[in-house]
Amino acid sequence: MEQQYRGDGTTTRQMKDAPIGALYVWCGGDLHYPKKLAMEIGRNDLRIVAPSFLEHDQWRGLRMPVVLDHAFVATREQFYAIKAMSITK
Repeated sequence: MEQQYRGDGTTTRQMKDAPIGALYVWCGGDLHYPKKLAMEIGRNDLRIVAPSFLEHDQWRGLRMPVVLDHAFVATREQFYAIKAMSITK
C-alpha cells in the first residue's frame, strides 16, 4: 500500500459502515490498533481477526458478513474462506 493513503480514515469508515456483528479481517497479525480503533468508535460488536484466521479452519461453520480491511490482500485459500463464510441461505 502506498504511504500517501495511510491515515486517511479509510479503516475508520470501513468499521463504521460494517454490518453489526461482522467479521473484520485486518491486514496484518498485530490486532492492537484495529481493536483499539473499533473500541474508540463504539464498534465492539466487530470480530476483528488477523489474516491467519482464514487459514486454519477456525472459520468453518461461520456464516456472517465479512469486511476486508482496504490494505488486506487475500491468498487463494483466504479467498475461499471468505467466500464460504459469506454464503447466505
